[in-house]
Amino acid sequence: MSDFSHPAIGAALSAAVTLLGMEAVFIGNLTDDTFTFVRAQGRWRGVTPGEGCPRNDSMCARMLAGAPVATADAAKDPHYSDVPLRARLGITSYVGVPLRNEAGNLLGTLAGIDRRSVPIDGVALATLRHLATTIVRVEQAARGEASSVSATPAPATKPPDTSGRAASTTAAVAPSTGAHGDAPLAIVRTANGWRVGDDDSEDLTMAMVLADLLADDLSGGSRPEKCDEDADEVQRLRVAVAQLEHALAARIVIEQAIGVIAERFGAKPRDAFEDLRRSSRASGRRVYDVAREVTLSASQDVPTLPGKLRRS
Repeated sequence: MSDFSHPAIGAALSAAVTLLGMEAVFIGNLTDDTFTFVRAQGRWRGVTPGEGCPRNDSMCARMLAGAPVATADAAKDPHYSDVPLRARLGITSYVGVPLRNEAGNLLGTLAGIDRRSVPIDGVALATLRHLATTIVRVEQAARGEASSVSATPAPATKPPDTSGRAASTTAAVAPSTGAHGDAPLAIVRTANGWRVGDDDSEDLTMAMVLADLLADDLSGGSRPEKCDEDADEVQRLRVAVAQLEHALAARIVIEQAIGVIAERFGAKPRDAFEDLRRSSRASGRRVYDVAREVTLSASQDVPTLPGKLRRS
């Protein structure tokens, strides 16, 4: 079974909810006999990771078998009206696309559902397919992360002590990096580093990484250009998807570097993150570029790596 737990996939699901305008978006897993919700964005009772039904009782199985990929009136659609899961959850609108790797193997489905009638046009469908491709790439890259970086897991992080925290200087809202990506997190830069949500926020390090990816100088490669003010909705959607995919790809490299630094110096991931950011600023280079060198240094000597981050 594929692993879709990577926080960046939560960001993709959050983007899909916004772009489709639907109540919930989920990743489903299908075996020969069963359908299971693997990860979901949005609150809908019954659309919970681990919940499921027989394969043939799901709308995703019907879509994979050749039914239209979208419907805005499932109860009256002959392709979906008799699907048990549709009736059980009260689904009116559905859109789904397969998640396939480069070999064409089915990893799961990416789908949106709503109790209202929500028409899905060609632009929205193209966007969903693009996000599906992004999710597959992230899942495959994340699978290679553990073996290529370090066999030793980084020390677990705890929320930092926030007593006496300085006033914030920068704030943003990013997709949740909690277990299931249910809600947005407030990300605030303080004089002492990043603060993400409240003290109980899950996966603090990953959220901090996403926070720095919001800055213009951190992502790798050629960053997608921003939309012109007079751009139409189609152009805005295409740019939004391109920017998301670009950020997710850069984020994986930065997370790998955090793991290398944390393991190398026995540091907490939060401290490793701040060391990476400080080294980047001190050398006048992008965080992404320094992170790539740190990741390479896990298997080879990199003489240009800042002394603070080199092997001891």
